[in-house]
Amino acid sequence: MKKILLLLIGVVFYNLSAYSQGDTPVLYFDFDETTPTFNPGGATYSGVFDNPVMDAQNGSSLVGKCTTGSNTWDGIIFKFENTLDLSQDTTFTMLVYHPTLTGSTRLQFDGPGATTLKLNVDYSTPGAWQLLTWVVPQQYDDQFTQVMLVFAHNQAEAGQEWYFDELRGTPTNPVVGDHLFFDFEGDAETNPVWTESSASFLGVVSNPMPDALNSSDSVGLMTTSAVDWDGIRYDFSQPIDLSGDTIFTMLVYHPDSTGSIRLQFDGAGMSSLKLNVDYSTPGAWQLLTWRVPSQYDDLITKVLLVFDHNNGQPGGADAADVEEWYFDELRGAAENAPPDFTPAKTYFSSENLRKEWEGFDAAVYGGIVDNPAPDDVYDGAHAGKAFTGNNGWSGMYYDLPAPIDFSVEQTFMMWVYSDSVGYVRVQLENPGGVTTKPKLSVLYDTPGQWKKLVFTEADNVGDPMITDTYDRVILIFDDKDTDVGEEWYFDKLLGPDILDLGPYYNYFDYESEEKTPNITAPSWGSVVYGGKVANPHPDDVNSSDNVGLWISGNVNWHYAEWKLDRTIDFSESYTFTMKVFNADSTGNARIQLDDANGLNLKMSVPYTTPGQWQELTFSPFEVISNSTGQVTDDSYLTVKLIFDDEDGDIEEYWYFDDMNGPGLTPVYYINTLFTVTSQTGSTDYTLVIDNDGNTIQLYDDGTNGDVTAGDNIWSVFVAGLPEGDHVYDIYADGTLIEGGDFTFNLPMTNSTVEVPYTHIIIAVTDLSTTDFTIYPNPAKNMLNVRMSLQDEAEVNVHDLLGNLIINKQIDGSRQIFSLNTNDLIPGIYFISVSDQNGHFTTQKFVKQ
Repeated sequence: MKKILLLLIGVVFYNLSAYSQGDTPVLYFDFDETTPTFNPGGATYSGVFDNPVMDAQNGSSLVGKCTTGSNTWDGIIFKFENTLDLSQDTTFTMLVYHPTLTGSTRLQFDGPGATTLKLNVDYSTPGAWQLLTWVVPQQYDDQFTQVMLVFAHNQAEAGQEWYFDELRGTPTNPVVGDHLFFDFEGDAETNPVWTESSASFLGVVSNPMPDALNSSDSVGLMTTSAVDWDGIRYDFSQPIDLSGDTIFTMLVYHPDSTGSIRLQFDGAGMSSLKLNVDYSTPGAWQLLTWRVPSQYDDLITKVLLVFDHNNGQPGGADAADVEEWYFDELRGAAENAPPDFTPAKTYFSSENLRKEWEGFDAAVYGGIVDNPAPDDVYDGAHAGKAFTGNNGWSGMYYDLPAPIDFSVEQTFMMWVYSDSVGYVRVQLENPGGVTTKPKLSVLYDTPGQWKKLVFTEADNVGDPMITDTYDRVILIFDDKDTDVGEEWYFDKLLGPDILDLGPYYNYFDYESEEKTPNITAPSWGSVVYGGKVANPHPDDVNSSDNVGLWISGNVNWHYAEWKLDRTIDFSESYTFTMKVFNADSTGNARIQLDDANGLNLKMSVPYTTPGQWQELTFSPFEVISNSTGQVTDDSYLTVKLIFDDEDGDIEEYWYFDDMNGPGLTPVYYINTLFTVTSQTGSTDYTLVIDNDGNTIQLYDDGTNGDVTAGDNIWSVFVAGLPEGDHVYDIYADGTLIEGGDFTFNLPMTNSTVEVPYTHIIIAVTDLSTTDFTIYPNPAKNMLNVRMSLQDEAEVNVHDLLGNLIINKQIDGSRQIFSLNTNDLIPGIYFISVSDQNGHFTTQKFVKQ
């Protein structure tokens, strides 16, 4: 028993003393936690296997296995991440096992330009694991980048199977970061953006002393602060990838002073990392080096540059006090790649969407053309084409059907190709609204190849993005350059979703006689409209008793259609839905909108569930390429239905039902109270409404109709009114009436009509906020309210007569909330918000 105890003590002592030389040991590999890669060196790495003998020396579940080669020097090669730090003699250890054999195990160290070091240690415990030890002398510091493991060295028997585990030794040197964060050779928009405190970035200047270390034409210049820890801050676009210790470098120059230069790294969830290095070569450039440890991986998002730290010489008007430092080329570990995701909405694609681009300042949209060079990045058959204009801001634009919603994401993506190099800008605007213009500018630098460009807030050289405002997208190619006529190709602009209340107006539903559409199929066509029929397959998607039937003809674009009494209004919504069924076929369903001038918008969506009802969603992002209209058009009066629109199969039976979409152009009206105080008989009145100088007459001609077709003047029959209060709805088709005085010309002296119409002031604005926005206005089904609240608030909606219509309590943490206005009678309303201190603010809105 005493001999066993002494043996165990010896093993413990040996393990503790094995690394008495060199740094704390690094585990290069084991097989329970890592899966190392080995290159063949004559022997074969056989992979990861169960530990053949778990004992006190090695209790791991998994180990590696090597099969020896035909030569005594054959082995397998393991590569280190960087050169080995052998600043002093260092011990390497590895666990080795063979069930029956003994033999010499060699570690052979190599590196570029290094003399090979071959170290052999005997394995002598067949049937048991043994910890072998090799001592590597410091004379090989910074030379070795790989080690070859040779088992049974000098035994020329091929096919021996040796097990091994847990190579440990000295750490590798930190990787010298080669990612260039900034220099000052580019144009103004590529130079770094600095956040200043009392230290100041003075701008890009000429290199004061070009030399062999820094021959750049342009460098950065900053001046120190009276506070010795003040500097200028640079923000990284993503957290820094410090998966291994990494060297950061920067070039520094001062004409006649020395000083300590600090890089202070910061980020969420970490304490500041402050690293100081001395600048000691006044009058010459010096490359300074800072070592950043891997423990800060994925944490660092910014760096503060502090020059002449702990000196505190301020920059100022007095030349004796000025400390101006020059710097250039910060390099280090690269930023992590942006999250790999696809933005929510495809704004356009040349394969399925035609957009009417408008060029400005001589930029020209060249239309949809063949892809000039399909490759692995983009292999689509077609692309959009643009020609640059004569100004650096020349570009093209198109209007989205609704504002962009930035509440979830703010990233855009587009594929670009050119034979030139230059910046590509995605610029956002709101024509007629806010004047701010976010400008996301990204470098295209792969001439002759497609490149996927990702645009984020970090690339914004313009105004900050404002939520729910921008509905125009501008593309500028070769941004800030003035070369005219350069050819650029582009496709698939993706970005955040856009605001849409969704389809809320029901166009038809065969369960209701009132909503059954008056559909016809042209006599010259081959399509048959079968009218209202029994639902062939009621299910959870559509359990209606009755549906519509469409029977295909021999031409794939033949249709059935019906006419609307008013045009479609896309101001709040742009999507349509319709339920579709086919017993045994798939195919595209098309909703096509036409106007009287030949414009048409064709939205085509695949039906994919034969034998089941499917609710399809149609939007301008499913428009097919030969459409000529856009969702911004407001002249569509005809709806056409086409099923299986890419085929020509005859007598396919397609069933459809329940189409919903944007509403129709509204008829605005005001709700007016007439009070008759005396009446002796029937009479005719002419009512004149002075709407802020825009006079609209409403005649009592007994017809209650449009007096002259198209003049937007409607009559109201007011003859023979009894005494009492009377409410009349006065319509003005397509013309919003709000405000003004109402006067009446009365031909009979014994009659009086009083109209108590006034602007009702609910409250005077005194709430301490300037951020109170309501939209859309006019509203149909929903009114959105955005404002900054510090605590709970009360929201009230009143009509023109002062009646309280809506009352709602709002949590102070909510910045955006919505009111359901679907049940309100069309007219003018006032919305007021009051806080707990009695302060309030009011705005007017119109319910359509």
